[in-house]
Amino acid sequence: MVSGYGASSDAHHATAPDPQGAGAELAVRSALSDAGVTGADVTHVKAHGTSTPLNDGAEARVIRRVVGQHPAVTSIKGVVGHTAAGRGHGEQLLRVRRPERRTRLQQGLTASERESWDVSEERRWQVEESVLVHATPERTYRTISDVRKMGTFSPECIGVWVHSRGPVTQGTRFTGFNRKGLWLWFTDCRVVRAEEGRDFAFRVTSFGLPIALWGYRFAAEEDGTRVTEYWEDLRRGRKGRPAELLGFFTGTKPAVRHKANTAGMRATLGRLKASLEQ
Repeated sequence: MVSGYGASSDAHHATAPDPQGAGAELAVRSALSDAGVTGADVTHVKAHGTSTPLNDGAEARVIRRVVGQHPAVTSIKGVVGHTAAGRGHGEQLLRVRRPERRTRLQQGLTASERESWDVSEERRWQVEESVLVHATPERTYRTISDVRKMGTFSPECIGVWVHSRGPVTQGTRFTGFNRKGLWLWFTDCRVVRAEEGRDFAFRVTSFGLPIALWGYRFAAEEDGTRVTEYWEDLRRGRKGRPAELLGFFTGTKPAVRHKANTAGMRATLGRLKASLEQ
């Protein structure tokens, strides 16, 4: 059953799509509007998926912008080729096969083809994650703002040296020691926000170059505190490129640092929740 329909033409090139997928995005949004649904309602995307850098890159960007990263995305052209007018028949045949067949199709893709469909590869400059903790905002804040315990929760931080004694307040400086596999590195940090029970943030630099802003927001809810950890990549402008080169020593490429940090945030918040609720 067809619930909605959309069509467009970006007139970018005879065969190549607009790199940002402007025409495709217009068609998809028109179809969603016609069906009376939103991108959040989509659970599966049957992509055009020609297994070419031009098409797959543009299509992946459209999928991410319009429906996000939650739905499954499939295409068979990377395995069977582009059958032109016969492509619909191939799709129908695959639909009646057992679900286990999907694994073989996925295994048939090359590494470069799989990368082209990893829509999260597009660099993101800000990410955040949150968790509900059964504790007061004040108690949660005190735990987070005690940066000497950062290594207890963070999967990368292995220790912190605070440059002064006493409580950590706005302006406090500390050095973080980090590890990922065989990679070891340190960063210089300065607390830029310290609002008890509300917000705690610190700016990270390395050899005087801006790296990132890390922070935590605390919001009281009926069952406890909503803790949101956020990160912003500051490696932009004139000092951005030299700062990115330092990223080599962390074992994570700058373009995918947001992915590593998203996973790290989930681990950090999970450990924080377990610690406060035990």
